Formats: sequence, structure tokens, C-alpha cells
Amino acid sequence: MTHTLRHLAALVLLLVAGTVLMAQSPQKFNYQAVVRNAANQLVRSQQVGVRISISKDEANNDIVFQETHRPTTNANGLFSVQVGTGTSVYGALADIDWTDGPYFLTSDIDITGGSSYTISVSQQLLSVPYALHCDEVQSLEDVVARDNHAGMKQLKDVKDPTDPQDAVTKYYLDSVINAFTVVMYSPTRAMIDTACDSYTWSVDHETYTQSGAYLYTKKDACGAGCDSIITLRLTILKTTPKVLEKYNCGESSYRWDADGENGTHGDGETHTEAGTYLGTVYNQTLSGRSCPTRDTLHLSFGSNSVGYHDATKCDSYFWPDNTTNYTASTEAGAYPSATLKNAEGCDSTVYLRLTINKNEGVAEAATICSGGSYNWFGTEYSSTEILRHSFLDANGCSGDSVLSLVVVDAPSVRINELVGGVR
Repeated sequence: MTHTLRHLAALVLLLVAGTVLMAQSPQKFNYQAVVRNAANQLVRSQQVGVRISISKDEANNDIVFQETHRPTTNANGLFSVQVGTGTSVYGALADIDWTDGPYFLTSDIDITGGSSYTISVSQQLLSVPYALHCDEVQSLEDVVARDNHAGMKQLKDVKDPTDPQDAVTKYYLDSVINAFTVVMYSPTRAMIDTACDSYTWSVDHETYTQSGAYLYTKKDACGAGCDSIITLRLTILKTTPKVLEKYNCGESSYRWDADGENGTHGDGETHTEAGTYLGTVYNQTLSGRSCPTRDTLHLSFGSNSVGYHDATKCDSYFWPDNTTNYTASTEAGAYPSATLKNAEGCDSTVYLRLTINKNEGVAEAATICSGGSYNWFGTEYSSTEILRHSFLDANGCSGDSVLSLVVVDAPSVRINELVGGVR
């Protein structure tokens, strides 16, 4: 590609100057951008401050070139500058080694025309503008000899050829001139825009719903490799429409007023069928911009219902429907209740009919003599102690039998032998 661009540069310079055979590519290129203020309004016919930086990193830390401009936007908010012709801040465009890329271009903008830059756009230079890395141009003979079969023969009339050889040469010259023109004017553009909820870009006809940077590559129709890179810096403002879930119970119609329930903006209509409805359009102010939005109504019709919940438990029962713990049975006519939603979304009153069973357990006492034992639930015991045994009653409730076991010494009897009736 470098070799080809050498010939292209030589050809253009020779056609323009006629005698210049050694030169450099122009050290400048075009840059355009559309400017909007914080209210998303185009900054029209106004001088703006622009700082252009070229760096080797996207964060704009390793700057190799920087300059400032003060262009005036047109009626569409568009400004154009030639990078390389501004007020120099750092470096020179001619000193950049374009083969040592990648390079990134950052434009900082002050819409008041000063140097307090509040808008910043950065993008990678995907192709070298103006073919700035062309080396020294070569002779016209080199250009003519390339793919046109003219060899080193003298040309007669390239402008209006009658000789077949001249005609072939003119065709070749026209083709490379057109290709070079594309290289010279291949634009790199940045667009800044803000939209509510979604944005359809007229460049690629895609619809975007998220903020971000989007790139579009416009292919070079001439095949010279000079594609246009267009960057969209997009801010999407998200509206927050309300959603009303309405269960119209025991009624045959529902009117959604403009000043509707839960702060919604209704359509002012009376609805007799279940369905989804959109309210009137109203504006939400986001970042100083008015964004239209519409609330939504999900409407259903149904009837309230009544039911019972029966339960039999031991000792206590926690009813999750009304988050209450019960320790006694409920009585007829005084059932506690809970209000739930039925399948139609309407109130369902549920009454609890509860039976609480209690196992009070059994208390026993026993006394045995020392040296003896006591059998309790299949186990022999021979010491004084309090014993417990858990069991289930006929209702399946758990209780304890408690045994108080006492061991006592056996009484001792002394028998004196009587002798002669005398003790």
C-alpha cells in the first residue's frame, strides 16, 4: 500500500505543479462534528472552542499532538476544522510516525467558545488521514510504467488521446487520481446526540435503546481503502412510565381517569372488558429534556369469594395466611379470618376452623425398699430419682409420663432369746 501511495502522490503533484517531483503529503485533514447543549438542542451559528488531541492511547494520556480551534457551527450545529492548521499546543502533525500506531483522536468542546471543555469525544484513527505516511514521490516514468504497458515510451497526448497507448495511459491515470482523491477526503466524523428511550440512527438505520458509543464504517466505493469511520456518542434518557394492575371486583366497568389511581395518567375512558390499555401521553423531564411517556393499565374483572380452612393440631398452630399463632381451638361463629387474592385477583376471605389437642401427660409416684427394683416401661430402676417417658396419645400428640421413685430402707426387728422367762 505504501508503494502505491507513493505513485499516487507523485501523480497528483505532477498534474498540479508540472515540475515538482519530490514533496510531502499535505499535513492536515478534515474533522467535523455536530454539537448539542445540555438540553439536547443544536448549537446553531455559534462560535465554539475545540481542542484536538492525537494520542497513542484512548485515555488520552500519551499525547503526541494537540492544537485548538474556534470554529463557528452552521445552521445544523455542524462545525468543520482542518486538523493541522489550528493553534499549536504540543507537537507537530508532520512529526507523527503513522506506522507506529494505533493512534486515537480526541476532540474536547466548549460550547461557549472558550477553553472550559465540557464535551469530550475519543475515537481510534482506523486509517491514516491524507495518506500522511507516504514516502518520497517517484518519477512520472515510474507511474506510467505501472500496469499500463506504456513502458518507458514517450507520451503524446494524455489529455485527449488518439494513440491507443495514450488512451490506456489516460485510463490508468484517471483511475489512480480518483482513488487518491478518496484518500485525501476520507472523513472521520463524530456525532453526539441524546434521545428518550430509543434512537434510530439515520446513518446505519439501526435502533438503539442503550447509551454508548456506536461505530459505522462507510465503505469506500472506489476501492482505495479509504473507509469513513462515523462515531455516534449516544445518551439514552430512560422514562419511567407507571403500570396499574387493576382487579375490578364485583363491578361490570372501570373508568380510568386522566388523574387515575396511584398517580397514573389514564385515557379517560370507561372499560367493560379485561385487557391492557395505554393512558394519555405526558412528559417527564429528564436532564432538562422533555420525554413523552404513557402509563399502562392491566384490567381484569372478577368476584369476591369466601372459604374455610380446617386444621387439627397439637398444642398450637401458626397460620401463615394471617401470621398468627393460636394455642386454643376456635369456636363456631368466631372464626379468625385472612384476606387473600383469588384466581381472578379479587378478595378471598378465608376463615380458620381450628381444633387444638393437648397431651397433658401422666404423673406417678412409687416407693420401693432398699435392695428391690421397680419396672417402668420395660426398664428396672432401683434408686431414688425422677423419671420421664414421652408418648403419643390417641390424637397423636406428644406428652410425658413422670415417675417419682423413692427407695427406703427395710425395717430391722431384733428378737431376744428368753431364758427362764427372764429377759
